[in-house]
Amino acid sequence: MSPEFRGLATVTRGLQFFCAGLVVLAVGLIVPLGAAPFGIVLDFIGRSCCLAVPRKSRCLGLVRASILCSLIAVALILIMLAYFKYDHGSIALSIVDLAASLTVAAHVLFLIAVRRLAEYVGQPRLASAARSILMAGLCF
Repeated sequence: MSPEFRGLATVTRGLQFFCAGLVVLAVGLIVPLGAAPFGIVLDFIGRSCCLAVPRKSRCLGLVRASILCSLIAVALILIMLAYFKYDHGSIALSIVDLAASLTVAAHVLFLIAVRRLAEYVGQPRLASAARSILMAGLCF
């Protein structure tokens, strides 16, 4: 089995984790069960597995940028929780807004990477699905 094929198998598993994380987050928005942290972890594990993409696909940088945006957003939320636990003033709200913007940017970057990867492996249906998810997310 070639290393590129093993990498694509890992990426496939990562995309499954990513989709499962999005489903858990979506269900958490509809029915607040407290499952949001589980969805966030699945989402992050999925994107981390996608670091195995071949360099020829031209999407490794986008996956790395997506993960970096997520890490910065999590760090900002942890800082906000630690330092502004009892004071929810304008600084804390600005930190939350920045973290939310970084999370949206991370998902947009990742979906662009999935679209590029789909074009690389010759799956126009996956590229179309990534574009549709991106447009729906931006409209939402």
